[in-house]
Amino acid sequence: MFMPDQAIPATARHAEVGGAARMQDTSPRATALRVRSGVAHRFRDAIVRLLLGCITLVSLPAPAHAYPGEVHQQLSFLAARVFNRCVENTAIPKLSTLNVRYAARSASEEASAGFVSRTLRWQYYDRRQSQDPGAWLGVVETTMQARFLDLERVLPVGRDARVVDQVGDLEQRYTDLGRLMSHIQDVTVPAVVVPIYYERFWRLSVSDRFTDYPFTLDDRDRSLDELCAPLLATPEHWSWSNLLNVTAEHTLRAIRGGMPDMDATWQVFWREPDEGGAFGEYGSVGNRFGDEVEFRCGRGAARTRCHLLQNDPVYREFAEARHRDALLATMRAYLLLQRPPPRRSTK
Repeated sequence: MFMPDQAIPATARHAEVGGAARMQDTSPRATALRVRSGVAHRFRDAIVRLLLGCITLVSLPAPAHAYPGEVHQQLSFLAARVFNRCVENTAIPKLSTLNVRYAARSASEEASAGFVSRTLRWQYYDRRQSQDPGAWLGVVETTMQARFLDLERVLPVGRDARVVDQVGDLEQRYTDLGRLMSHIQDVTVPAVVVPIYYERFWRLSVSDRFTDYPFTLDDRDRSLDELCAPLLATPEHWSWSNLLNVTAEHTLRAIRGGMPDMDATWQVFWREPDEGGAFGEYGSVGNRFGDEVEFRCGRGAARTRCHLLQNDPVYREFAEARHRDALLATMRAYLLLQRPPPRRSTK
């Protein structure tokens, strides 16, 4: 039976919820309970949002950090030894063991950054050479260039006592050099320069298989001395960005190049993006560098299937060539800091 509002006691009122009438207690005690309940609900919602934010952060791919820290360290030490042999009997001073340790340590640390740093600073190369690398959502740096340019600004090229006084002590200079070298070394990794978004947590894949391939270059291999000629031919006007871009382009040319005795390119592993695209993708064989794989090769009537075995010599040759590129790039980084800066024309 319908009751007019006046007939309802002062301590209660009608509340229409979902089309059904209910009685809502408005006594002080009930009001206090509702306030506490509202606070508890808001607190719960805040916790839920925080947890969702954490899950989102964890779900974001950590940046492609390419070579592990120990490989960066090996490259830094080996490059220094070969570099010192190359500059013997030249005006370029040799590297001291202490300065090399500063560089090797910081190169390794740059690659082994913590989870939060790696999540907010990805390690992909911007092959489009955007003038403004920008950031995703204003927070996540999606390319290495933003970080690289920041480092480049604080470390002038060339060995100049006046510059040393301005920039800081030698430890700081070689520490900054190591950070730059870490990124320069990384652009010899195909997935970094194509680039391929390989941190696919939904497929339980968080690394590119190329970076798992053993680093086997050794100081006892005197063929590494063949790198002296291109080292000493490094143009005097080069900047750190020149070295980064030239090294990256060399890696891209290798990916486009053919496999030995096969009518196929390395794009069956790493396929470049369409024109204007930011990211490429894995080719027909997927992220399986070093595995036994089979893929289509050849063209037209000569089309057939090619086969690579587990740890095939073709893999080893390709990996060693990229590692030698990384070694030369590291030696060139040492050179840019060690040699006197180019003389400015007085005309």
